[in-house]
Amino acid sequence: MRLDNQIQIAHNVHIGAHTAMAGCAAVAGSARIGRYCLIGGGAGILGHLSVADRVTITRPRPGHAFDSCRRRILIGSTAAGQPSMAPHAARFKHLDDLARRVQVIEKELGSKERKS
Repeated sequence: MRLDNQIQIAHNVHIGAHTAMAGCAAVAGSARIGRYCLIGGGAGILGHLSVADRVTITRPRPGHAFDSCRRRILIGSTAAGQPSMAPHAARFKHLDDLARRVQVIEKELGSKERKS
């Protein structure tokens, strides 16, 4: 388990192994958080709530100081106060490869321009 500074953990909370919580996150009393969960900064989990394994809870919506998770969350899902970054993860994963390909194309275009 990895816990950042300035988080609030209330009474009788169970946090599973390998779960990480960022700063300013809060968990109300008697909540249960599964294993391998990621709790973003500023996220909150209400009391008596169960969060399954491998769940990601992201930061609050822009303009909101704090946003709380109010429902049961299923295994492997993402709960977000703002649109999840999950659909963009594949793009970010291949960003370095794309940058290399662009450099090769720019180099080829540069050499063609010098020839003409």
